[in-house]
This record gives sequence, structure tokens and C-alpha cells, in this order.
Amino acid sequence: MYFDLKTGKPKKSKVYLICGAPASGKSTYVNEHKSPGDMVVDLDLIRQALGAPHKTSSLFQKQILQIRDLLYDEIQFNNVGCENIWVISGLPDSTVRQQTARRLNAEIIFMKTSLDECIKRASLDGERIDKETQYRIISEYFEKLN
Repeated sequence: MYFDLKTGKPKKSKVYLICGAPASGKSTYVNEHKSPGDMVVDLDLIRQALGAPHKTSSLFQKQILQIRDLLYDEIQFNNVGCENIWVISGLPDSTVRQQTARRLNAEIIFMKTSLDECIKRASLDGERIDKETQYRIISEYFEKLN
């Protein structure tokens, strides 16, 4: 909930749930569409903020998920004071994707990037250090996609 400066009235934040495979362009999409002051909830950004060295690091995994869950609770109960909230998550299972969208009262934006394109992007991404692990994670995402 935030105050609309034009009307002076409280207004609900607009929540977008950006879903897709690893390397499908979720973060790029958000960076191209967000405005200053918008909230972005992304495990990669939380991991980076806590000091984990790269996207595939398992350091702080428990704390990263706890922070995400706390932010989800704040979004669910309209306790975030900004106009737009961008939630980045893979969510290959359509049931879980729909449940998360309902919980957060979010509009789903699904990145329809092919397996081959995701593999290509991952191979070019310098932050994805263990390429074989990344290729496996991407392939597993597409196996679970429904």
C-alpha cells in the first residue's frame, strides 16, 4: 500500500510475477520495465546482497529463502510502500505458479524462451561459473515445465 501523490489516497501496489527458465531473460525484462522506487524480489539479488560469490553458490541458502518468504508475506498483506513490485522466480510447475500469483495478487508474465536460447545465454553469462551445472539446471527446468 502506498499513497498516490496525485490523489493523496492509499493505493495497492501492482505486483508482477516474472517467471521462466534460468537465462530466459527475467532479470533483463524487469530491468527494462521497472521504475525508480519499484521493489524487485529476486533470489539472485538477495544472494548477492548477502555476499555469496555467484549465482550458483549455496552459501546462505537458508537465510536467502527466509528473506524471500518475509518479502512475500509483506507483499501478500499489502505492507510494501511502492507502486510496482517485480517478483522474479522460475516456477516451472503451473499449479505452483498460479498459487504464488494468487498469494501475491500478481499478474504473471512468463518468459517464453526456448531451451536452446537459454543454454546459449547461459554459456555467454560470465556470472554463471559452472556451465555444466547451469546447463543441467536449465534442462531440468524444461523437463518440469507444465
